[in-house]
Amino acid sequence: MYGRGHTAVVPDDFAAALRAAPGTQAFFDGLSNSVQRFHIDKIDGAKSDDTRARRIAKSVDLFRAGKPR
Repeated sequence: MYGRGHTAVVPDDFAAALRAAPGTQAFFDGLSNSVQRFHIDKIDGAKSDDTRARRIAKSVDLFRAGKPR
């Protein structure tokens, strides 16, 4: 989901996961808008809660490793 000017709007569960993992919020904030949207779209596209949780965990793990994708 996007806010004004197509800015990525971080879902609450993803935002909570980023806050819980030190350094990942700052890493995510430093990503380009298109890469932020890539992660958000993957998470929002999940059809089940389990898939959504796995995708959030995968994104957080990538950010911990310093990888944007």
